[in-house]
Amino acid sequence: MSTFGLVFSLGAVLGIALPAQPPATPQKPVTDTYYTVKVTDNYRWLEKYSDPAVRKWSDDQNRYARRYIDSLPARPALFEQLKLGGRLIAPVGATPAFAHGTHKLTVGEQTFSTFQAFSYCQAFNVFDLPVVTVPAGRSAEGLPIGVQIVGLPFAEETVLAAAAIIEQAMSDN
Repeated sequence: MSTFGLVFSLGAVLGIALPAQPPATPQKPVTDTYYTVKVTDNYRWLEKYSDPAVRKWSDDQNRYARRYIDSLPARPALFEQLKLGGRLIAPVGATPAFAHGTHKLTVGEQTFSTFQAFSYCQAFNVFDLPVVTVPAGRSAEGLPIGVQIVGLPFAEETVLAAAAIIEQAMSDN
């Protein structure tokens, strides 16, 4: 199943009404030759934001994404929780860092993908919230462990101030 199919299916289960497809992205190939290798970029046209076609495409994509984000059922409850303290501190993942190229992790008797292990940080991105990750320690193997500080929309200064406090506290230890 495609990523869009999965998101659309989840949306249907959660009662989220979305258009059948996100706005189309036309391909307008541009080919460059680097030494003897030809490289084609179908989406270079999107780099020129002053182009009215790019602005329209961007606005359409943003409207589609905003409708989806605003319709997530858990978003209002999360906002209410964040309003109580202004920010939330959460783990980045279910495990410490792992070697580049790792695809599966085993913890105890469970094996899961690295994507699943770090789904904690993905959730806040889906909710369109400001987040910063800071180191908070090391595992027994010496691997970094991070925490993420999450804030309300447009509360980046609060999130960064909390991150600075945590970084300072960790460097004092």
